[in-house]
Amino acid sequence: QKVQTDQLHYMNDLMTLGEVKALISDPNYVWKDKALCIGRDTESFIRNDLKGKNILKEYKQSIEMCKQCPVRAECLAYAIKNYCSEGVWGGTIPAQRKGLHNNRKVRDLFPERRKKR
Repeated sequence: QKVQTDQLHYMNDLMTLGEVKALISDPNYVWKDKALCIGRDTESFIRNDLKGKNILKEYKQSIEMCKQCPVRAECLAYAIKNYCSEGVWGGTIPAQRKGLHNNRKVRDLFPERRKKR
């Protein structure tokens, strides 16, 4: 049975980052094909030539797309689990991913989702 996007957002919002990391470790859990970035130019999301204050500005469009993505939490968990040190994952840049703990609720990591509830 297909889970609707809003339901997926809601379920993930209630989970901790550690729970989402465990979820994506399950080979039967399919999430990557639901990502809004599928089929897009990876250069929009991962660039090795960006440093300093320009990073957020350069990735602005990609981050905005991530905010609408139904699998944003999974993407963020994937990046942390796999030590992705470059680019935008789950709407975050590397500096924002540092120090995120497994016990943090997804809804606390994505402030724009809290406003909609």
